Amino acid sequence: MVWASSGLEHIRRKSSFSDFKDLVTSLLQQQTEVGLAAMIMWSIWSQRNQVRLRQPSTSLQQIVQLSKDRYSEFLACQVPTTVRAARVKKIWRPPPADLVKINFDGATCSGTNKSGLGVVIRDNMGQVLASCSKVVNQAHSSSEVEAMAAGLALSFAVEIGVKNAVLEGDSLLVVNALTDSESSLSHIGPLINDAKYYSYSFEKLLYSHVTRDCNSVAHSLAKYELNIQDFLVWMEETPPQVFHVLQADLAGLFQ
Repeated sequence: MVWASSGLEHIRRKSSFSDFKDLVTSLLQQQTEVGLAAMIMWSIWSQRNQVRLRQPSTSLQQIVQLSKDRYSEFLACQVPTTVRAARVKKIWRPPPADLVKINFDGATCSGTNKSGLGVVIRDNMGQVLASCSKVVNQAHSSSEVEAMAAGLALSFAVEIGVKNAVLEGDSLLVVNALTDSESSLSHIGPLINDAKYYSYSFEKLLYSHVTRDCNSVAHSLAKYELNIQDFLVWMEETPPQVFHVLQADLAGLFQ
């Protein structure tokens, strides 16, 4: 009687079940009103116990509607889960064939009262042309140290003879300031103006803002600088401590 009035009688008639376990397995396989069926089965079991214990019970005619009401109440209490898209890690991209890419970054360690600047210059094949790290004996703000790193990146590139390049960093504030034709009036204005001075030495200079994922080598060089005394330069390579980060960038180019 209960199953006939529930609208789920076809499930029981479709197959023969040797026991309750077979019935549940079939419901899960068919994915047909599993929740409602489970609530009805619980209600039947609950009412059986009420009768066995001589407690007030619900009539068979009421079990289906009671189960549907309880199931609807259960669904209403569920907090919808938001399915988050898997975060796709972005990777460093090489410049066009006629340009090199100059990545820069800054890091600060308030514990040692130092800031580090990191720069790496690579060609369109991802090969390192030069890299450098510099320590600043003061813990500057993130925007200040990023602006300093941009200035170091441009001056370093000019010094080794780069004429056509893309300057790339993960500070949107600094990249926007560098591309603004007006003189910056912010607290990093003097640092931005210093960087712009070196930009005039290039025949072609483009600007690019990326996330930290795409700027990991320069970031590692900036952090590495916190462990040295002054200024170090590597031609056609990076320090060994950064090599694994560089290799990860190169591996990403072939994925």
